[in-house]
This record gives sequence, structure tokens and C-alpha cells, in this order.
Amino acid sequence: MSYKYSFSLSGVKTNWQPSLNARAHHTDKYANTELTVRRGQGFTISLYFNRPRQNGESLAFVTEIGNAPLA
Repeated sequence: MSYKYSFSLSGVKTNWQPSLNARAHHTDKYANTELTVRRGQGFTISLYFNRPRQNGESLAFVTEIGNAPLA
């Protein structure tokens, strides 16, 4: 495959939409500053990249939780 850009697609910013998600998950009254969502309910995030994604390019998004998620 040939791509218009010769450099890799990289994430440059993640907006976890804390206000929107807190309201939707009824966690907006919690006294913490981290995103808190409820298991089994969808949430919204915005991912920003260093360039537009090209047709045919794959994108994987992996989430992990806890202090040692791979342990």
C-alpha cells in the first residue's frame, strides 16, 4: 500500500470528555478529578492525531485498567 504521508500515524492528544461522561454516567457529583465511568455503559472520547488517517490504514485502541493490568 502506498500512503500520502511517509510518517506514522501517532496520537497527539486525548480528550476524555470528563464533563459529558460524568453527566451520562451519573458520576458528576463525585469528588475526584479523574474520569469515572460505569461498567457496561458507553463513553465518549476524542482522539487527535498528527495527521489524517488514510484509506486502508488500521487503527487499534487498547484500554487497560488497574495498577498492573498485564500482571
